[in-house]
Amino acid sequence: LLFYMGGDIYFNENNTLTASFYYDKLQTEDTTLFLSDYFNSTHIRDSSLYRFEKYWEPQHFNELELNYVKTFKKEGARWTTNLLYDFWNDDENQVISERKTYPSPGRQTELVTRDIESSKDIYVQSNLVLPISKSKKLEAGIRADLRALRSDYQSALDSEALDQYTNKLYYNENLYSAYMQFGDERGKLSYLLGLRSELTDIRIFDRKKTLDKRKNYLNPFPTLHIGYRIDSNISVQLSYSRRINRPQFSQLNTFAGLSDTRNLTIGNPDLDPVYTDSYEIGILSKTGRWTLNPTLYFKHSTQNIEYALKETLPGYLIRMPFNLDDENRMGIELAVQYTPFKWWRLMLDANYFRFRQKGDFENKVYIASGQTWLTRLTSKVNIPKVAVIDLALDYQGSVKGIQTYTRPVFSGKLGAGRDFRGDKFSLNLTVTNLFNSKVRTQITQADNYYIQDRQYWPQRQIIASLTYRFNRKKEEGDRLPGS
Repeated sequence: LLFYMGGDIYFNENNTLTASFYYDKLQTEDTTLFLSDYFNSTHIRDSSLYRFEKYWEPQHFNELELNYVKTFKKEGARWTTNLLYDFWNDDENQVISERKTYPSPGRQTELVTRDIESSKDIYVQSNLVLPISKSKKLEAGIRADLRALRSDYQSALDSEALDQYTNKLYYNENLYSAYMQFGDERGKLSYLLGLRSELTDIRIFDRKKTLDKRKNYLNPFPTLHIGYRIDSNISVQLSYSRRINRPQFSQLNTFAGLSDTRNLTIGNPDLDPVYTDSYEIGILSKTGRWTLNPTLYFKHSTQNIEYALKETLPGYLIRMPFNLDDENRMGIELAVQYTPFKWWRLMLDANYFRFRQKGDFENKVYIASGQTWLTRLTSKVNIPKVAVIDLALDYQGSVKGIQTYTRPVFSGKLGAGRDFRGDKFSLNLTVTNLFNSKVRTQITQADNYYIQDRQYWPQRQIIASLTYRFNRKKEEGDRLPGS
């Protein structure tokens, strides 16, 4: 069930207030059968397990948003302020039945888990765009992101509570940021210079008082983009930027996920964010029906997040994220667009890179280097008064990390859309996982264990959607969360 409602109040030609409410209710259900064989050091099977998992997850998501826009007499000058409040709840339930089938049938056990995750988030942002002259423009803004996430995890084995896997995690994250950037264009040369500063305040703790971590840090993030137009069809672009990538909540949560007690994945509340310095040089060329955009890049990341697998007891493994010392990545991206006819457009995006990672975790040194590539081919066919047909083919090459080798993944997606009644109605059909080929296979090998894991995405699905626009044109976009 999905519901969206929004409206605009036009106070006058310079002041507009937009309000919206979004609600999404989703029920996810799944069943999974695991057949596991375990082998000893001489590669002889010593045991086999049968495990059947039933999973269901009711989800509720709510979002309230207010947006105020003020324009000025000077063309291009505007002030926008946005307030967003969302609150959601996920109730994840599992019932796992397990029994040994080899060398002799064993007693069946039943593991029951429940994880109630919830969040209350407030986002406030205000931006000012101020053109100084025809070519010069100044932008500035402030933002606050206030998040309060909770994870209440409960578990029981054969109706007996598992105290070590029953706890509640509290995660509070407050981010305060301000930015300013200035751009100018002089003849064939253009540039954009910016600086963003972020203050981070994080606390993560649990109900049993076994954990209480606090992190506070202030970071600057500069950016510089330079463009030079050789002629009307060719231009060169240079850029530098510094970015931050914070760990996800699942990577910090130590109390979730008992699907396989022999192969647990847990979070690490001591994770730090990843910082990346990125350098790029690219060329944009337009010739007839072709557009070419090759880009060379180099990225240096510190505190890069990777996963390490360790054995706690014979046959029992724990997988946990940790921060590497650094990662260097060098590669080339290529974006190509070809329009053989007005009604048919082809696009190719490809990325090839080499990398080197190094770091240590729990007194063990990890080093990895290698190469991989990924690509997407998109075809868009516009048949007037009939439909717009989109086909996307994705391929991700194999890659070897610090412990794990991941095999290639190929997938496809097909979509078709049609507008009615002067674009007031839009009907869209999408087929996901077109070839039922989206399977990720990972192989982890060490001196005393070998693991092959396959993750299957949902099978081919057909999704239909119908949109009706009240007093709104299609080219203005559909104001849904994330758009």
